[in-house]
Amino acid sequence: MALWVKKPDWTGLPNTTDVISKVGEILQEFATNVRNFLRNPCKVGPLAALFGFFVAIPISLFFMFSYCVLLAFPLGIIFLLKILRTTPDSPEELSDTPRLIAVQIVLSLRQLRYRLTTYIGRVAQKWLKKFLGRESYVGFVTRWFLLLPTLFILLLTTTIMLLPFFVLLYLVSFVFTAVFGIITSSMVTPSSSHVPSFYSPRTKSDKYSRMVVFPFFGVIFGGVHCIGWNFIYPTPFELHLWRGASLAITCIPVVVAPIDYVLENFKLDKGFGKAVRLTLDLIMTILLFVYVPARLLLIAQALVLLRDQPQSAFFPVDWSKYIPHIFS
Repeated sequence: MALWVKKPDWTGLPNTTDVISKVGEILQEFATNVRNFLRNPCKVGPLAALFGFFVAIPISLFFMFSYCVLLAFPLGIIFLLKILRTTPDSPEELSDTPRLIAVQIVLSLRQLRYRLTTYIGRVAQKWLKKFLGRESYVGFVTRWFLLLPTLFILLLTTTIMLLPFFVLLYLVSFVFTAVFGIITSSMVTPSSSHVPSFYSPRTKSDKYSRMVVFPFFGVIFGGVHCIGWNFIYPTPFELHLWRGASLAITCIPVVVAPIDYVLENFKLDKGFGKAVRLTLDLIMTILLFVYVPARLLLIAQALVLLRDQPQSAFFPVDWSKYIPHIFS
C-alpha cells in the first residue's frame, strides 16, 4: 500500500486557520497511510514490505516531523502581516480639524505608512501563497526549508527596520492629539461611536474666549514650573533643561493664542494673505512640536531628579512652626 498522500492544495489566500487545518489534514493522511501499511505490510509482496519499512516509512516520518517544525514559519509570516496591517484614514476623521501644516504632516505620514505596509503585505502574501501553493514533494525541501524561512526572516527584518518609523509616527500623532485634542473636539462625526472626551460645541464667544483662556491658564501652569528656576540641580545641564522647558510651556501659549485667533477668524487665501497664513502655519507647527516634548520633558525630569536630592530634603519638617497646635 502506498504511503504517499495526495498533493496538497493550498487554494485561496492563506491564513492561520487554513494553514493549520491543511497541515493537520496532511499529517492525518500520512498517519493513516502508515497505520494501514503496518496492519498488513506484506499485502503487495516482500519487496514492497522492505521498501515500505526502510524507505517509505522513514520518508513519511521525515515529512510529518518537518511539517510540525516548519509550520512556525508560515504562521510567523501571517502574524507579522497582521502586525504590519494598517487601515486608511477616514475622510471624516479630521473633518473638524484646522488644516494646519501639523495636520498635513500627520496625514502624510499616515498615508505613507498605509501605502508602505499595504505594498509589503501584498508582496509577502503573494509569495506566501506561491510557496504554499502548487506544492510537490520534489520541491518540499526547497519551499519549506529555504524559501519560507527566508521570507519570514526578510519580513521580520523589514518589520524591525520600520519600527522606528512607526514609533515616530505614534509620537507625532500623540503630540498632535495632545495639543489640539481640546480645540478640535467641537464636532461628532457620523462614524463616531462615542462623544469625544473633550467635546465642547463651538459658540460665538469661542473666538474671544480661546484667545484669553488658553494663554491665561497656560501662563499659570508654566509659571508654577518656573518656581524651580533657582532650585538645586545635580548638573548645570539639568538646570538649563528645566529652565528652558519651563520657559517654553509658559511663553508658547501666549504666542499661539493670537496666531490661532488670526487663522480661525481671518480669510488669508489670496495674495499676500496666503503667504501670511503659510508663515503662521509654520510658526504654529514649530511651537506645537516644541510644547508637548517640553511638557513630557518636565515630567521625566521631575522623576529623574529624585535620584540626587540635597541634604535638606531629608530633614524632618517641624510642622509646629507652620501649623499652630490648637490643643497643645
